[in-house]
Amino acid sequence: MLLAIWQRWLLLTERERTVSLRADANQFLQTANDLLPCSGCRNSAEALFYKLSDGSARVPQLVSRSGICFDKDSHFRLNDAFLSSPDASISLFFHQERWATTALAKAGKPSGKAGSSRARCVLHSQRARGRPRPAAFEALWHKLPEDHQRHLSHIDSDQFLTDLENYLRRHRFCCRCKEKVLEAYDLLIGSSCSEDDCEDCGGFDCADKHHEHSDYGDDLHYTSYLFDELAYSRATSQIVVPCNIEFMSQLMSRADQEVVGDWGDRHARTIAEAQDEVLICLGMVIWEKMQSLWTKSRSEKRSEELLVHCAVSTLRRNFDVAVEALHGKEMMEQ
Repeated sequence: MLLAIWQRWLLLTERERTVSLRADANQFLQTANDLLPCSGCRNSAEALFYKLSDGSARVPQLVSRSGICFDKDSHFRLNDAFLSSPDASISLFFHQERWATTALAKAGKPSGKAGSSRARCVLHSQRARGRPRPAAFEALWHKLPEDHQRHLSHIDSDQFLTDLENYLRRHRFCCRCKEKVLEAYDLLIGSSCSEDDCEDCGGFDCADKHHEHSDYGDDLHYTSYLFDELAYSRATSQIVVPCNIEFMSQLMSRADQEVVGDWGDRHARTIAEAQDEVLICLGMVIWEKMQSLWTKSRSEKRSEELLVHCAVSTLRRNFDVAVEALHGKEMMEQ
């Protein structure tokens, strides 16, 4: 196959190759419709295409490395480096064909609904939502800027209280156990300082300074030490989790049963057990935030891969059409 592409490449002049390896938005959309059975994949690739075409988004590294350039008139083409290098261009065509045979073949099975012939890939299937383990988030965490990490570690207290109450109902806690868990929540919210109260830490890392283990009773265990690492800022009404992935992983690990859907009855007879329930719910909230970010990251990467594949496939089609128009169908059959 590589030899055949080489022969076709040499048949065209430099100007003919430049003209043929160029396409517009309509051709891209037609290729995406032909190659991408999943509507979610198709829509995401098309959305990214329009953003890159009008300059509203920065060109991702994956796209720039593939040699795709976007012009202001909604056209795209191979850059000069690829046009002047037959090896690079032919390798790009070959790589995309191989990528399609593996990546696109993993699309989900067609929907069982009547009248639906389109498939849904795993990434865009509601029934096959990814559930990575907490360890899978570590690599993603280290790629995040510091301000984004801080955002993930700050939990709105009002929303968390709503989540906690839903958690208590879901696990059918009795009235006494509910009171114990809410008491643990009040302990977290009420015993921390605000930025105005604490000159040392500004309300973000002050838990160790203001919590005495003896205040919690004789049934305190390791849970309380984790609980003590949390802080509360009255200025922002946020629960502040230590901004490091190791601590967050401990909280997310406590929410494992919630993640897998094990929603049996639970109890919290002591303040230590109540604190543990608060930590489990907090771990679930953090897990959902990380899950959302992880899914978004996967979707963005997938969109970039699909855009490159559809763009290169479109250019390859135009290239083949140009060879056929100039040298007949017999050359295309080689």
